[in-house]
Amino acid sequence: MRVLTDTGRAPTPAGDDARAIGSQLARDLEPDPGGRAGDETALPLDPEIHATTVSGLATTIVLVRHGETDWNRDSRFQGHADPPLNDAGREQARALAEELRSETFAAVYTSPLRRAAETAAILGAELGLPPVENASLMEVDVGSWSGLTRTEVEARFPAGFARWLEYGHGWEDGETYEELGERVVAGLSSIGANHPDEAVVAVTHGGPIRSALAAAEGIPFDDARRAIDVVGNCAVTRLAVREGKLERVD
Repeated sequence: MRVLTDTGRAPTPAGDDARAIGSQLARDLEPDPGGRAGDETALPLDPEIHATTVSGLATTIVLVRHGETDWNRDSRFQGHADPPLNDAGREQARALAEELRSETFAAVYTSPLRRAAETAAILGAELGLPPVENASLMEVDVGSWSGLTRTEVEARFPAGFARWLEYGHGWEDGETYEELGERVVAGLSSIGANHPDEAVVAVTHGGPIRSALAAAEGIPFDDARRAIDVVGNCAVTRLAVREGKLERVD
């Protein structure tokens, strides 16, 4: 796996007891139905990943959504497209790095997509940890919808867009929410197994965070958009993997 660094900031030692970052509402890379810029349904409680790890010791995973991109600001579907952070997104990442700097982490993992990797590089420089890419943390592949606004999708793919507005699967190509959820759960379970009794950071995207929470609650992955709020850019979701179960700790 490729290791990333941010040469623009010097690493500093990590410590304990940082303040948790509150979730912020922001434009999702998948704009929600009904004209909303972000999801507005309730977050689930006490998530569990129904998977198996090799250790009974808990692993704390600090899931971080990447900083803002211009496509977030413009409500464009991103998927596996690779826009960089904008200036606001870089500032969000720097602010989060300051919040996390007093905590101790064993590793920083990141989606290989540039918006996540840039966020992870800024965090890793502050924490003294070179980020490690993990493809299981990538966003859902939205296929031919990538780069399009909601209005453009509706014009080009009216039937699929109508399904998506009803929380169904919209794009004909790309990746299903079921496929997304399966790879995210497997990836988080593997990270937990590799870091028993340790804490790690995982920089990812809105879709994978919802998938993790859906798996925890026993919600079908296809229903995650209906049931679970998405977090804002550079917001944090703290989870603990213990004997294959994911528990909310914030």
